[in-house]
Amino acid sequence: DITSCPKILEFNLENAWSLISWIDGEKPTSLSTMQLHQIIDFIYSINRPELYFMRNKLKTASDAYKSLHCFAHAVMQRISRFYSSDISNDISYQAIFWIRTTIEPLLVDLIHDFSKFPCSSGDHESSASTMIASPSDFGIHNMLRKNDKLYFIDFEYAGIDDIVKLFADFILQPNLPFDLEQEKYFLGLASSKFVDILDEHWLYRYNKLKPLFVIKWSLIMLNRLKSGLLDEHQFSKTLSYFDRYKTIFF
Repeated sequence: DITSCPKILEFNLENAWSLISWIDGEKPTSLSTMQLHQIIDFIYSINRPELYFMRNKLKTASDAYKSLHCFAHAVMQRISRFYSSDISNDISYQAIFWIRTTIEPLLVDLIHDFSKFPCSSGDHESSASTMIASPSDFGIHNMLRKNDKLYFIDFEYAGIDDIVKLFADFILQPNLPFDLEQEKYFLGLASSKFVDILDEHWLYRYNKLKPLFVIKWSLIMLNRLKSGLLDEHQFSKTLSYFDRYKTIFF
């Protein structure tokens, strides 16, 4: 029985609504070592072997991509959508110029690197074992804390996805990006907990996903650009986030 998320009290599939139990908690602003264990335990709890048949009934997660190639091209589509933005001020112009001269060339280089391998390569494509029940939109923005216990909420984007992609997405989220020690510790926990799920290529694939997620999150941080509402503060935050990780591109 999973105790770290709300209980479903009532639901109606036809009208697409559900009533869930109330959790009197607060948003966490940091994650302790104990809470990293809770996060790993929660992911494991929804992927226990005895839940295999129930898990197979899930749809694919809304942002799922099975290969690095597919994910990289999806990120490139995000870039393309920015080029039709209304460049109404100097900040918008600077942001578009930065995307075109910094982000897009890096992504093109990554796609070129991936193209050296067939899409079916074990290094570049998720294996059947690593496709799990994923919360998908997973981060501190969808967690509550009560007496040092974490509760997990909001699963509207959940479904079957690659566990390695879930790790990269979570660790690199701008809301609370991990430092190197946290990252190493979390991946160590994952390695020991998910022995039967992680394949031999998972860490290689994780490191290949990292620059893609840094680009993806940078673009998400610039979403206001599409409506002409990007301000200097948000653009500066985006540049700072990207600078934190830029060494992984070289």
